[in-house]
Amino acid sequence: MILVKPNDYASNGEDLFDRFENGVIRNPDQVRGSYKGNMIRYLSHY
Repeated sequence: MILVKPNDYASNGEDLFDRFENGVIRNPDQVRGSYKGNMIRYLSHY
C-alpha cells in the first residue's frame, strides 16, 4: 500500500495525522476512533 500524505495538510513539518498520534489526542483509542469516524463520514458521501 502506498501512503499518500499531501503537503496541503502539513504544518511545521507535521501533518494532521502525525499531530494526532504525537499528542493532540493523547489516548490511542480516541485517535483510532477519530480515524474511523472520518472514514465513515467520507464514505457516506458516496
